Amino acid sequence: GGVNTIDVPFEILIPLTTPGCMTAAACNYNVDATEDDGSCCITNCNDGVVDGGAYSSEMSWDILDNTGAVVFEQAQGSVATGAVFLCLEDGEYTLNGIDSYGDGWNGGSVTIIDENDNVLALLEILSGTTGSVAFAVPYVPEAPAGIFFSEYAEGSSHNKYLEIYNG
Repeated sequence: GGVNTIDVPFEILIPLTTPGCMTAAACNYNVDATEDDGSCCITNCNDGVVDGGAYSSEMSWDILDNTGAVVFEQAQGSVATGAVFLCLEDGEYTLNGIDSYGDGWNGGSVTIIDENDNVLALLEILSGTTGSVAFAVPYVPEAPAGIFFSEYAEGSSHNKYLEIYNG
């Protein structure tokens, strides 16, 4: 017995697509994307900055919208330290954290930051198992507590005065 070989020409077509955001104005635009995956974020381009502390393997965290739906999560054992991209719609949210060992996050934290570097939320679990903090998107600065304008008057020429109280 000999070996018989037959040359049979054939062609295999493998579609080479790279999913991603193809809108150049989006903050998560992917220049290499060849297929739009619907992930484009035009406004409210936020980051979740994770500091894993001494035991990041014990950490998990999520973000719930005002209906209680999970819009982002990192489960225990899969928490990545560093920045995580978040595209959040305008609204109110809750950032929840869990420590599986029950002794807090041992220096760990999750900070939600908007595209202008405003801190929307900071969660640190100093002791215990759980913690949460509410936040809103977009960022709304808080007015200084107790300061108010009590009187303003405009006189003749350039005479004006303003009375301010720090109550």
